[in-house]
Amino acid sequence: MHLGAFNFGALVACTAIALPQLVLGGGTGLLKDVRKDIDALPSYTTEEQDYILSQAALVLDVYGNRDIKLQAFGKSVDPVPKINSIRASAKNNTFQKVQFDTANAFSALRDLHTVYGFGRPHQCGTVLMPFALTLVSGDLDDDDKRMAFDIRERYDIDNPQCVVDNFSQYKTTYLSLAVANASLTATVETIKQGDLLLTYNGKTFNQLLKELEPIVGGSSIAATRRWVIDYLTVRSGFLYQYPREDNVQLTFKRASGEIYNVTLPWVASSDPLCIFQAPGTVIPVTDSGKAGTPITMPKRTMAQINAEIEKYVPMLKSLGLTKESALQLISRNLTKYSNPVTVGKLRRTDFKPTTQSNSRNVNGLNYVPSDIDPKLQWTIYRPEDLKIGVLRITDFSSATSSPDIDLFVRAGKALLTTVLADTNGLIIDLRDNPGGFVTRADYFPQLFSPLLTFDAAFARIRKTKVNDVIWKTDNTQIGLAYKKLTDKDIDKYTDYSLAKYSERTGFNSYGTAYIKPVSLLTNGRCFSACDFFSTAMQDNGLAIVVGEDTNTGGGGASTVRHDSFFQISFPSLFPQPLPYAETITTAFIQGVRTKRSRGSLIENRGVTADFVIRPTISDIRGAFNAPRTEQFDAISNLLIRRAKNANLLNTTFLIEDRAAQSYEFIARPGNPPEINGTVSGIDSIFLYNEKNILVGVKLLAPTATKQRFSIKPIFQIVKPGFTNLTVQAWKFGRPVATSIRYFRVIPPLSSYLTLQANTTTRLSPVINNQNVIVYNKKTGAGDGWKNVDGILQVGNGTVYANNIDTTVSFFVRAPAGTDESYFLNIAFDVTFDLENSFDFVYFTIVSNDDDSTANELIRLTGSGNLDPLTVFSVPFAKVYEIQLRVSSDESLAQTGVKLNSISVKFSQPEPPLPEPEQPTEPGTTDPGATAGKAPRV
Repeated sequence: MHLGAFNFGALVACTAIALPQLVLGGGTGLLKDVRKDIDALPSYTTEEQDYILSQAALVLDVYGNRDIKLQAFGKSVDPVPKINSIRASAKNNTFQKVQFDTANAFSALRDLHTVYGFGRPHQCGTVLMPFALTLVSGDLDDDDKRMAFDIRERYDIDNPQCVVDNFSQYKTTYLSLAVANASLTATVETIKQGDLLLTYNGKTFNQLLKELEPIVGGSSIAATRRWVIDYLTVRSGFLYQYPREDNVQLTFKRASGEIYNVTLPWVASSDPLCIFQAPGTVIPVTDSGKAGTPITMPKRTMAQINAEIEKYVPMLKSLGLTKESALQLISRNLTKYSNPVTVGKLRRTDFKPTTQSNSRNVNGLNYVPSDIDPKLQWTIYRPEDLKIGVLRITDFSSATSSPDIDLFVRAGKALLTTVLADTNGLIIDLRDNPGGFVTRADYFPQLFSPLLTFDAAFARIRKTKVNDVIWKTDNTQIGLAYKKLTDKDIDKYTDYSLAKYSERTGFNSYGTAYIKPVSLLTNGRCFSACDFFSTAMQDNGLAIVVGEDTNTGGGGASTVRHDSFFQISFPSLFPQPLPYAETITTAFIQGVRTKRSRGSLIENRGVTADFVIRPTISDIRGAFNAPRTEQFDAISNLLIRRAKNANLLNTTFLIEDRAAQSYEFIARPGNPPEINGTVSGIDSIFLYNEKNILVGVKLLAPTATKQRFSIKPIFQIVKPGFTNLTVQAWKFGRPVATSIRYFRVIPPLSSYLTLQANTTTRLSPVINNQNVIVYNKKTGAGDGWKNVDGILQVGNGTVYANNIDTTVSFFVRAPAGTDESYFLNIAFDVTFDLENSFDFVYFTIVSNDDDSTANELIRLTGSGNLDPLTVFSVPFAKVYEIQLRVSSDESLAQTGVKLNSISVKFSQPEPPLPEPEQPTEPGTTDPGATAGKAPRV
């Protein structure tokens, strides 16, 4: 069972995660014209309906936030008795009432991790308006602009104003989907960016907030406000009922003070493949709630679906996409809908088209994506004077099923130590970040910690009957904590102090990457893993929190789904999928805060902002692509003042890395490792060994000018192995940065095994610390590679250890007299049984005694064999290091890795056989125009 591996918002269902960016196909147009295609529910049998409700009851048995929701919102929100009641009376009610009552039982919890998603075809559509809404403050006066301010007491924070935002962008999508006529286009064009919303169908925003609170959910009032403004302009049929009215009556106020009214129709879009997979007979949703007349859904062929898709390519091209990228976008969306793996509230920001440029304009700032992980984007605000770095984290998900923690943290470190290194402060933009892997969120903050004392959230879980089954054989921290509960502890929680969401082994292993003041910029849509990241930064004192709302979204739990977790992992309780792609998710493991907030829950509360600074009306009324200067000026001035007070302006501490692929340096016995870097404003550097003993000191003149430095420990390395040094920079009597550098001590060249040309050599499995060496990084000797009965293996044949990082290296050298015409051919005979997508064995070749030439040959996960008939050919080098590295996070029941043998051969490639000459075909004059060439043997 993975604590940190639960993907808060991407891989595992999280309701703050968006559905696809654009949904296109049959059922697209004005809602009144296409309602028949999407506003319908499956024609359930009694058995199907009962199965859904019985499964909902089982899923809710493990609901991790039940107690806190009942305490916050009253016993009336308890979903368990509601589901039981719905199930008992289902035979006497229409499908429509049962489905909508079920969805309402979930949404009343105001828990965006715990939702019920409708089946097809209802889930296939989305309706939208031609604009977004955002919350603003009144324009700032001169005092506000001059200083940072705490405006939580300002009236407009608790009584926000809604204004039109991103209008020029979204109206294009709206009008294209609507196939608009001149009249509708003219009506839409009356709206202007920054116009103030006065009423929506005759109601003010505060009236709508009270009315829609139980429908849209939101754990905190900040989250609810954000979801309400989205619900008013975009609505997904996956989670919500479609509007019963076809049009919306709106009243706006212009900058000039003019008040005007406008009526706009809802525009619908849908996914044709999703509708294609809907049941043949459906029941239309009726205004009265009475049973609708069953209708037969028209079945389109795939050719018809493809023709429909082609119709939307011109519209997407008008948004800046090429035809190829437009089709790729559509294809990606159809895949998501046809086999849904994410659920979520459709956010207005999901309708932003991707661009072909490397730079992305968000709220007037041109962000450049990281080359390593595009989830990280950067820019510099006012580089000519303020020089404030901005690091935007779009979400904490991964491009693969694995968290790829190391990749993510290194991508951040690369930006912080290069393009953002010389800034005077840093804004980490977390607005609208819906979550992702909590392990990413837990590991990233250590880059801002001046000491190796960083810590992150604890975890706890309820004692329930279904949890008894789930955690019965689990031996992770949370599993062991669960086993301490007895049968008398039903509905009680595990002791949170016994379990971390993310194992601590990776904490404090990357070191400080940024030493200037840091501010988080959050809003109520910063949810789930974003909540975890924000609490870690605040609880460890690594950043101030500036919010566009008083709190983040307050999603303090992991989430699991019926289809991707319960039904697959525990089929005895969850024997089959839900009938028409319905989705049930629940909050599972609660997060508990650490350090200064130790013991406090994240759920419902999130992170309270130190300062609330919203964009002003003037910010929004500027050009769409213009920076929101009043908001960012206020945050920038706050950071610069803090930098001056801490004497951190003109302060730099950068340590060189060995290579982009590794933080490990190379050293040899007898030669003390050397650490180099660049500093400014630093007066002393201290060096400690792995036992925290001082082994080196460097005193510097703390000038504002950057200067190079070099420091070595006073000891000599005796033998190959793994070691580390801790470098700490001080200024004015206090540490401002700490960094760890790991060293792989490799053998002298005289110890390398010299190969023979054109001869196959089976490498010895004996670990001799000469040419076969094991490197255990924070791994006990018994848990790493070891020789068992002549075979190198990780694990004892039954199970392997949690959180290991172990490498066995074979050091070989080229035979004398060989040259670049030769290749090193390697064959592995490996048996592996690893937790799929989380634990890996990496096969890497390092050439020429230089980590910069490290090349990964292959990586394996899951279970299987690497056949020795698979031969890897590596270009000529004088020396090689052949590495087999195994890493794990939290193992389950897998057995590990066995290296049965490894064989190498240094040889020249065999020349290809000559091709037989081919006769010229009759009637041809070109000798090359043959009837066909014989295949090479």
